[in-house]
Amino acid sequence: MRLHIIYDTEGWAYHRRALALQRYAPLGTVITFGKYTSLTPDARAADLVYLMAYGACRDVREYIGPNALLVCGYNVGAGYRRERYEELSVLANHVIFNNLGNWDCHNRPPNTTWISNGVDRKIFNPIVPLQDRTPLAISTGSQYHLLHNCDLKGVEILEHVSNKLRDTDIECDFRVVNSTRPPMTADEMAAWYNSATVYVVASRHEGTPNPALEAASCGCTLVATRVGNMPELIEHGINGLLVERDINSITQGIIEASQDYQRLAGNMQESIAHWDWSIRARQYYSLFQKLVDVHRSDKTEPPPICVTG
Repeated sequence: MRLHIIYDTEGWAYHRRALALQRYAPLGTVITFGKYTSLTPDARAADLVYLMAYGACRDVREYIGPNALLVCGYNVGAGYRRERYEELSVLANHVIFNNLGNWDCHNRPPNTTWISNGVDRKIFNPIVPLQDRTPLAISTGSQYHLLHNCDLKGVEILEHVSNKLRDTDIECDFRVVNSTRPPMTADEMAAWYNSATVYVVASRHEGTPNPALEAASCGCTLVATRVGNMPELIEHGINGLLVERDINSITQGIIEASQDYQRLAGNMQESIAHWDWSIRARQYYSLFQKLVDVHRSDKTEPPPICVTG
């Protein structure tokens, strides 16, 4: 099988996911990469094109032609950007929902599946023992979403949370990524996660979020709003805490998680092991192979397929 994966920016989440899929590709799979801003003939030569940057679906379809096999990832929160799915359902042969909540929100339509994102545990692993860590709550948000999407990631909320925690023994390191502060490398992110005990998700909508999976894999417990994959991963009170999206709920969640950190984080280590890309990639390639087999049998009009992840 010849697979062409299209991402957005090197070093960001889609690119790292593409590299993980390459690392765990089945024997005989030929993988090429490309950016959605610079499409290459590799896309036209592939048996299947997997587009992660779903906003470029129309451009990719026009480039590869109407008879090529196009699979789009749909990495958004439940009910968010519903109009995007309407476009994908017309232009793509198959759509992969990255979280169960959004798949259910759309009533699990035909020619779709749900496969959660994974985490590369060869990079993101607990180097610093849990018992040696001091209380530190961390999070990373987006300056773009703060300015243009009504603080989608909760940057302003976490600023108030940090102020409320000043009189406790819990330190906070809530960071904002923007064009003048590019993301850290994967190794730098892993070191940052290993310095912390709690990773906080204060988002209104999320497709995953990927930093939460990485932090959990590195030994953090999670305090998160009910977004993206968080309800799939977090067992409330067992390996992390699910909280409401308000200052007091998040603050109290951080305090409770810090007080019970070693138990929660230890349980999270058992949970996150099942999200490793070495396991998750099998679901992607199983789906890809089924779609390619059907497409080869009838390239002009593939019959509907619904594969549950």
